[in-house]
Amino acid sequence: MAGQSQVLARGPLRSLLLTGLLASAAGLGFSACSGTEGVAPSSNDSAPGAAQFFFGDLNEGGTASDVLLSQLTFGRLVAVDGLTSSGARQSMATDFVIDQSLVTDNLDYELTLNGITGQETLLIRRNVDDADGRAQFLNLLKQAGETLDPIQVQDLSTTGTFSMLPRNAALVLRFDDLLLPSTISDDTVQILQGDPPTSSFEARTFPSAHYGGLGSDGNFYPSRVIVDLTSSLVEQQGDNPVNANGVGLIASFSASRANVQIRIPTVVNPTIGLTQVLTNLTNQELSTMNNGPVDFDATSRPVIRAMRSGGQVGVVDDLFNGFLRDTLAPQVLGATPLFVDVSPVQVREDPADTGSLRFILPEVTIPSVLCGREELTGEDVISQAGLFAQVIKPEGLSPSELLAYVPNGAGQVFNLPVELVVFPRAWDGPSEWEQLGAIGSSLETIFQAGDSLECFVQILPRPEGFPDAPTIGVSAGSATNPTTF
Repeated sequence: MAGQSQVLARGPLRSLLLTGLLASAAGLGFSACSGTEGVAPSSNDSAPGAAQFFFGDLNEGGTASDVLLSQLTFGRLVAVDGLTSSGARQSMATDFVIDQSLVTDNLDYELTLNGITGQETLLIRRNVDDADGRAQFLNLLKQAGETLDPIQVQDLSTTGTFSMLPRNAALVLRFDDLLLPSTISDDTVQILQGDPPTSSFEARTFPSAHYGGLGSDGNFYPSRVIVDLTSSLVEQQGDNPVNANGVGLIASFSASRANVQIRIPTVVNPTIGLTQVLTNLTNQELSTMNNGPVDFDATSRPVIRAMRSGGQVGVVDDLFNGFLRDTLAPQVLGATPLFVDVSPVQVREDPADTGSLRFILPEVTIPSVLCGREELTGEDVISQAGLFAQVIKPEGLSPSELLAYVPNGAGQVFNLPVELVVFPRAWDGPSEWEQLGAIGSSLETIFQAGDSLECFVQILPRPEGFPDAPTIGVSAGSATNPTTF
């Protein structure tokens, strides 16, 4: 089983996936074997979220006496979509790390960035409603996540060149056993930066929902931890909120000096506020033997790894100025008022499913004639306080179906399909939008050729012509008259 992975599913999709995938495991490179027997953890420690599938990592069932950090890699954190039989996008994963070099190929993969939400999405062009299409989807996704860039085993005393970690990357820590999700946090997996790297860095740290295995209780448990070095406005509203940070780590100024350090404590130390350490399902912390560098001088005896962040061209000459590979052009964003005139209606395949993120907006109005869309696009986003809802616009719509996205003479759009990207953490669930959604909102758009330039410049205080003519009341201005624009 060494080096093999298995593809499994949880919930109602499990029987379909096992039938369609494991029967052809040899052809797809999947394995139907599992880890050794583990012990039953407490029920509230099962992995958060409701991932539809996972790839199995070799593990000890959560019972290892010596837990090891087996690999440290980095890549690009994306949401993952597939296609339904109707050609609509179907969300399949929200946080999945892929090879940074993967780009749109117009055959299997399409990588896009929504400049409004800051979310990068990988579309895998396979029908996930079909058993064969779903198997191909999972195989392509597995390939996308297998070739992440490695971080070498180094500590601060290493001489020579350090591994380079792009400033806006996502780190993936792979362990050789199943982990207790409740022990995964930015306290138990610490990121430090600086010269020397002693200053805490705030990152989103969370268990991977798509790599791991089954414990003896039949529940999924992760074997990997993801550390997201950037945070968008959407991620601020998620389960692991941190302050917005679109840049990530500080820039490196030398290839031979480490300015980033990972520390994973193995001993609790309440005197410094460390009341918990990362453990497997049987509460076994990381081993300090055969586990790479360990800081035995610290009371928490952390397993450590040292590296450097990306640096700018002209300083250390990293590609893309020390950030992840970036071939997407910048986007210019704009916004205009939008009113949700009638309460949103949740779309439920099962009447009891109050967790659906898909809604129909029976009636919305875009009052601005100048800044309203001639036709809404799948990149447009409706925003409210703590909420983003993206317009759903499948490919291959007929001319009559496209009319649903075209505002009438009064700026009204009827029965607009949208999907919640994020909603307020204070809500019990997305269904609360049915009661709270009929309010004034904002239509966030990305500039396209033909759009009115005035709609993509924000002027405060608002001019007298806003929103229909947002530049009326604004004079040309000059450097000698700062009260005008």
